[in-house]
Amino acid sequence: TPVTSIANAHLEEGTNFRRETRRYNNSLAFAAFSSDLNPRRLPGRGPSVYTVHGQVYRRVNNDVVGNEHRPPRYCELYFVNSAEANQARMRQQDVADRLLAGLFADLDQMLREINPYAQAFR
Repeated sequence: TPVTSIANAHLEEGTNFRRETRRYNNSLAFAAFSSDLNPRRLPGRGPSVYTVHGQVYRRVNNDVVGNEHRPPRYCELYFVNSAEANQARMRQQDVADRLLAGLFADLDQMLREINPYAQAFR
């Protein structure tokens, strides 16, 4: 798959993608995820794991197309062209620790080609 080839690459993109996978995933998400989190931490040194109790929410803005008071986010970015969407994603990153613009472009293109939800937003 395209994602596997990016993740396995020994170039800057592959290293960056493996290190920052969660941030790329969050930036390309269609909706925000929130829940009632259980504050109890599981013992061990592995990756963070969330235990969710109760209701799970996915937030999608009601004002999906256009709002001059705030930049587009989540699924709103799939209504605009790839270049504009990726510029918005880059502006949302911390200046000191930016993700790679070229990798955003590759991932965005892949999602628009193979993801039925991204295709529905055209």
